[in-house]
Amino acid sequence: MSKTIKNILIRDLTEEDNKTIRLIMNDTGCYQASKALMRCAYSYLRMSAITKHQAARIRDLELENHRLRSLSTQIVESFRKLDVVLSKNDN
Repeated sequence: MSKTIKNILIRDLTEEDNKTIRLIMNDTGCYQASKALMRCAYSYLRMSAITKHQAARIRDLELENHRLRSLSTQIVESFRKLDVVLSKNDN
């Protein structure tokens, strides 16, 4: 991507393409199609970065959740064993 892009041209836009661009123009508040599309592209890149960060965080949380569930299972099992030992000592 070392080559500088000076302009772009999109030919043969469909009606759906035109509708989408009009929606983007309304959403961004930019009423020049190229500026609206660039704003949309910046937003997309921002959201993509956020999504990647959130996906990594979700993976970390799922791993932590797995560890905590495993530890809680071990704690419950230890309490059961302790209860059995204590109940045998009471008799």
